[in-house]
Amino acid sequence: MIEFEELQEAITLTVEQESAWKYLERAVKKCKAANIYFYHVLETLGALNGDNVDKIICTECDPDFDILIDENANSLQQLVYPTLQISESFADDTHWVRTK
Repeated sequence: MIEFEELQEAITLTVEQESAWKYLERAVKKCKAANIYFYHVLETLGALNGDNVDKIICTECDPDFDILIDENANSLQQLVYPTLQISESFADDTHWVRTK
């Protein structure tokens, strides 16, 4: 295992990466202003029309699942919407990084 300072340096963005990150931040703000509803599942980020989406309901994670499913709730499983494959996604586990 490497020391904290070395690990921090290893994950810190380069100047070029920082510029790209700032571009992404601006793009996300623009998407939110356009009312895009971001939908994230594991390593997939999706975009839904926020004008028409009230809430994403999860069978395993929403304790009120049975109450929330009504005539306005529909499965996303077969629908087509824009997606991006991004990095790993975790919930509340302890996260580790393996360096190269």
